[in-house]
Amino acid sequence: MRYLSLILILYFIAVSEEGYKELNADEIHELLKLNKKTIILDTRDEESISQGYIQNSIIIPLSMDYSKFLTTVVRGTASVIIISDENNYSKAIKKVQNESINISGYAFYDHIKDQINYPILKVDYKEATKKIVEKLVQGNKVIIDLREIEEYEEIGIIENSRLIPLTDLHNKIKRISRVGDIYLICKTGERALMAMSFFKKSGFANKIYIMKGGIDKAIKEGYNLIEYSDN
Repeated sequence: MRYLSLILILYFIAVSEEGYKELNADEIHELLKLNKKTIILDTRDEESISQGYIQNSIIIPLSMDYSKFLTTVVRGTASVIIISDENNYSKAIKKVQNESINISGYAFYDHIKDQINYPILKVDYKEATKKIVEKLVQGNKVIIDLREIEEYEEIGIIENSRLIPLTDLHNKIKRISRVGDIYLICKTGERALMAMSFFKKSGFANKIYIMKGGIDKAIKEGYNLIEYSDN
């Protein structure tokens, strides 16, 4: 009886107040192995993710609008394993719950990064300065603008950039070449980070760069956008 009571106590300690268990690296590996439609959802902020993230994670920082973007990038998913830090895991769980996505559990990145059976990757950045953007345009590099159409209409676009709103990326990703570097830009950089993780999860081996600071930085640095036309 005492043994059973001890097991129950340990179980309730392991389960958060939201009813989800903190997972260790071995448990995450088993869940992913058992169901190929289970994904890792990294909810940490951009600064934390820039220091490293688990390969094949889908990245959606908590500052983003989950009602707008979560189902866009995790459609067809059986469940998610939430990666967070110790201060924000409860908020992450609630935001995912609000979108009716199944949750298999959660883990703290710092607790599992050295034990997880997947590579830890770094984010590749290019500063969205006037000089760098002009050089990319002149070199006919693939620049994908992930803002929404109303944002293109409001302030303009980068010359020769490909306009693919993040909310429509799932439908248009097959049209993007898997050869050559890709440069992702949005308003400030967070949507580009989300898109990068979706490209990687979808099997793109291209070198993918986040334009750090986004369109806002390019404009501030003096880059002149051109007028958007839907023709």
